[in-house]
Amino acid sequence: MNEWSTRTLEIVRNENYLDRLQHLYPNVEGGLRILDNQTKEMLRESFDRHDCSSLLNTLLDLEKFP
Repeated sequence: MNEWSTRTLEIVRNENYLDRLQHLYPNVEGGLRILDNQTKEMLRESFDRHDCSSLLNTLLDLEKFP
């Protein structure tokens, strides 16, 4: 395992990683968004085809990346 993977695992295992992550990226109440049918279909097709590039690009094109 490389140095950065080892460091990451140490942080996750030994420190309050999830608590700190929650502090950096808090959940926002009422943060649900409605996706139009065309976007949903594009996401579904990309997922079903295992087309990670298309799936990620579609997500990144959204107004706010989930």
